[in-house]
Amino acid sequence: MFVHYKLKRLAVIITVFCVVTMIYRYVYNNIININGNRLHSSRLFLGGDANISSSSAITTDKKIRKWIWYSNFNFTSKALPDVSADSAFDAMSIKPIHFDERFKNPCWKGQDNFELLNEENVYCLPYFYLIGVKKSGTTDLFNKISRHPDFCKPSFSKECQWISSMRFNAPNYVPKMKKIEKDIKRKGIDVKNIEFYVSMFDSAASCITRNKSSTVFNKVTADSSVATLYSHTSWEQLKVNMNLDEPRYTNFHLIKQLTPQAKLIIIFRDPTKRLYSDFLHNTRGRYKNMSPEIFHKQVQVVIAAYQNCFKSFTQRSCIYNNTMRQDLLAVSFTYS
Repeated sequence: MFVHYKLKRLAVIITVFCVVTMIYRYVYNNIININGNRLHSSRLFLGGDANISSSSAITTDKKIRKWIWYSNFNFTSKALPDVSADSAFDAMSIKPIHFDERFKNPCWKGQDNFELLNEENVYCLPYFYLIGVKKSGTTDLFNKISRHPDFCKPSFSKECQWISSMRFNAPNYVPKMKKIEKDIKRKGIDVKNIEFYVSMFDSAASCITRNKSSTVFNKVTADSSVATLYSHTSWEQLKVNMNLDEPRYTNFHLIKQLTPQAKLIIIFRDPTKRLYSDFLHNTRGRYKNMSPEIFHKQVQVVIAAYQNCFKSFTQRSCIYNNTMRQDLLAVSFTYS
């Protein structure tokens, strides 16, 4: 009887395994394969035929254009930017902050190097930065970390995008940020100022210092803005980068300047699957069965842009170049 039960259970396990395997193969073949050719990461990112099919036609489809914008593929010979006196605040000019050793998190009391802060308050910056990669499970990891009793959420919760975009006056569509921005501006602090970024952690600082009688504070906070990793499209606005083909300072130089001992958490994922996931997310399944083919054609355009740029510029210059943005935004393909 016992042997019969074990055999029956084994049969069920084998059946479930076979069904799951068949489903996985079906999904994998229909999403990753295009015209019978499997899109390995080596084909996507190291080369491949970049010729556009004659059946394709240029369209102004905003959904595809939005996906290309988010992918930050901007490569060509760069025109010099018009950097005015009102350019982005140079946070690299800030002197080192004197953090209080009683805190595990980088915190301090008073103004230090920040004229717009209150002398009596305790201020904090991130203990760690969860910065990517996009569509690789960062939200899931953040939610798990947030359940730890020694973690204090900032007022914006997961992402604020100040380092990558807000300090350059770029629009921010992160939930909660409009109210936070208004509240901080009422204090006379402009979005471009570093004090604005510090002020976004006021609620986290209150959480960290909740036990006023303690001599040691072990709680920490974080900035989990994934765009910090890949979005450097406004670097030319900084005067220190003026007239350069590639930036002298990037987002990561700023992080090191503010919090030299900070931890960086980066999640990686298979690049082909990650890119396709990003495409599906931003097109919201609009193209259904045609999505793999449209995705493939878009990737071919980007590969061609890389290859052309590498002929004349260094790899770093191509990655940080912005002047091809509008050209790539205008390129979309539809198929008959």
